[in-house]
Amino acid sequence: MDGDYSLERLQDKIQYPFSDRHLLEAACIRYKFLENHKTGSTDNMDPLATIGDAVLDLVVLKRLYGKGIRDRGILTKEKEKVIAKSNTRKLAEKYDYDKYVRWGDSESNDTIWVSADETFDRCIEALIEA
Repeated sequence: MDGDYSLERLQDKIQYPFSDRHLLEAACIRYKFLENHKTGSTDNMDPLATIGDAVLDLVVLKRLYGKGIRDRGILTKEKEKVIAKSNTRKLAEKYDYDKYVRWGDSESNDTIWVSADETFDRCIEALIEA
């Protein structure tokens, strides 16, 4: 299946079948792509990433709390370790997520995902929300 970067393949790779394909599509579209290609749609990963960030925080904090951590400062430090941008980047790389994302022209030309952990962080957060 080399070279198959369809949304179906992404679902297979992450082992999660999306019930709302529209959300998965939006999670794979950068705002810059919409600016460059004037598709008429405004759906992109940015709002999903905002919600996904909160969801990720909640899931990690709940897990840490379940392990018995009650001190607020320790909860915060441990959460930051788990959701560090380098970790979300590893997750994105594991699934070749950059191949599924519709990048803006300048992002694609600059291969922004190569050096910007923040970019992959936003992408993964969007996927989590979707």
